[in-house]
Amino acid sequence: MQRRFEHEKTIQVPQLVTCSPVLMASVLNNSKAGYGLATSIVSLDCEYDADRDTNLKAPCKVTVVNQQGEVILDTLISQRGEGAARNLRREVWLHGIESKTIEGAPTLSQVKEHLFSVLPREKTVIVGHSVKQDLLVMELMGFHFIDTSIMHDPAQPRSLKEFSGRLLNAKIQSDGTTHSSIIDARASLALFCFFF
Repeated sequence: MQRRFEHEKTIQVPQLVTCSPVLMASVLNNSKAGYGLATSIVSLDCEYDADRDTNLKAPCKVTVVNQQGEVILDTLISQRGEGAARNLRREVWLHGIESKTIEGAPTLSQVKEHLFSVLPREKTVIVGHSVKQDLLVMELMGFHFIDTSIMHDPAQPRSLKEFSGRLLNAKIQSDGTTHSSIIDARASLALFCFFF
């Protein structure tokens, strides 16, 4: 069952410190070890598998980065204990995550509980590329969000790869390589900085 957002509204975007090209470059290329603290604006990216029977998406990895591009959360997600056993079609060609890698990972319920504990819904804006889909699949209702796929032209959403190359001069999701949710979350954040 797909959930829909009950209502969508325009929100005030919290002020960023600066969105200079230097900041955008440091967000995309942040190699700082360790984890950062949550900020009022975060960027989220998910990787999915799909149910063979219903074609509904099931998250297998989620990454959240803060305004500086520092990782707040980067975890695999196990489907164990999440209702009936699913007949999942692994999208390994896209995300590179093998079934055996997910064994022992936290469940979606555990990941959501953690996210709700570190990201106050009323004070957090989640940025992402097609982030509405990510929030639906992750069952993260109640957050304000900004979708970078429609920031330039809502009538013609663009791919993250295309936007990043054209607007940020950044090469991501190269042919023959799997997606990185950390890089994709940082690219979405950099696009947000570009537009604001």
